Amino acid sequence: MPPLETAVTGYRRVNRWWRKIPPDEMAVARLPPDEMAVAPRLAAGSLPPISGRVPPILQVAGGSCHPSFRALCSLSSVVVVLTLAVVALITPAAIDRRKSISPSYYPLSPLLKVRRGLPPPRPRDYQSELATPSPAPLQIWRRRPPALMAIRVPSMELHRPAPLVSGGRGKTCLQKKPFLVQAKRLGGLEKASTRGAQESGQPKKRAPLIRGTVSPPLPVPGNIPRPPYVGTKDVPEIAKEIQMHDKEGIIHMRAACELAARVLEYAGTLVKPSVTTDEIDKAVHKMIIDAGAYPSPLGYGGFPKSVCTSVNECMCHGIPDSRALQDGDIINIDVTVYLNGYHGDTSKTFLCGEVDEASKRLVKVTEECLLRGISTCKHGTSFKKIGRRISEHAERHGLGVVECFVGHGVGRVFHSEPIIYHQRNNKPGQMVEGQTFTIEPILSMGSTDCDMWDDGWTAVTTDGSLAAQFEHTILITRTGAEILTKC
Repeated sequence: MPPLETAVTGYRRVNRWWRKIPPDEMAVARLPPDEMAVAPRLAAGSLPPISGRVPPILQVAGGSCHPSFRALCSLSSVVVVLTLAVVALITPAAIDRRKSISPSYYPLSPLLKVRRGLPPPRPRDYQSELATPSPAPLQIWRRRPPALMAIRVPSMELHRPAPLVSGGRGKTCLQKKPFLVQAKRLGGLEKASTRGAQESGQPKKRAPLIRGTVSPPLPVPGNIPRPPYVGTKDVPEIAKEIQMHDKEGIIHMRAACELAARVLEYAGTLVKPSVTTDEIDKAVHKMIIDAGAYPSPLGYGGFPKSVCTSVNECMCHGIPDSRALQDGDIINIDVTVYLNGYHGDTSKTFLCGEVDEASKRLVKVTEECLLRGISTCKHGTSFKKIGRRISEHAERHGLGVVECFVGHGVGRVFHSEPIIYHQRNNKPGQMVEGQTFTIEPILSMGSTDCDMWDDGWTAVTTDGSLAAQFEHTILITRTGAEILTKC
């Protein structure tokens, strides 16, 4: 019988795989006893029955192997050869098809589902394409019409997170977000970009507000009654008394508020490009004194004018001066009159000339916030519901509510309790029938923090973003609220 190492070359299971065992390992007798027992018979040429411990394929001395193993190897070789032949035929056609695709397909790959294996996007010169428009590609994507192209245009969207009550100031931020515009040809890229910017609500760029020359205060006839604060330079403190009115007081309040509303509407007709805010002040002053009333802002804490005019980024309390209004400006006019011992207070933001869509949207949403706040008012309702309703609507449109200016009670006293907060708050207090106060929210497209000019009155947004304000004096009734300053 030949030696064991020259007689058998076997296979052994290692980690679920059959590994070929060289003769030297078998000579050292590393096989299990049952496999070692069959080794002499294998050398003699007799193949024992295959058991669970003996591998199904055994290669014996002399180079012969099992017939099933030889058939399996032949079949595998045929399959490999056929696969290589098919790949060799298909690859050139696929390469030619890729070359036939328009080059404009590749810059769009970040927006589309590009198959694996396409070459990386090539840099693209949009300036030359704008000068000489290229034809539309024959095929971009199966799900997209061939006449349309997707182009990425950067835009600026305003994002305002939930307001943070910290020192009476709110927080806001600007966040860049991309959006898609569809154009029929590359030649329309510039036009599509402009249209996309307008639809996104991006305000038109304008120069910062510049103060003009303030003229001296206008005189008031001596026969017109004046409020108690006239003649003092100190700003009066907010009175603690609640403005409650009987039937006679309500009649006087309605008269004062009606006059204020008519003056405000007249002032709005004067808003045109090249008109100065000082000219608006003179017209308002004359209309008020002709009605036998006193312009409440004049002399209040040393305020030098009869009306407040707040342009663009000015939040409130703007002093009329020699600056002329420009096309595209927005201006808030705040009118308060003192008639028969009662104050009527109202304000409105007007559009000057051709105003961009973002500014129109700001003005529209601000007025809606005022009306939504008024809709919550009736006898027994908490004051905090006003701020919640205003904040919800402003945040829904991505605008910020200015927290450093509030509404107030009004009547015989210009400013009194209660304080009306326009943002979310937990202040106590409920509305009472016969009570009068103002609601006057200020909304900003950017920062809700303010900077005060050295005149002590003009408050502007810190980042120069536009602000708008609306104001009404209301009377609380048993079932709701009556807007006294509505024309």
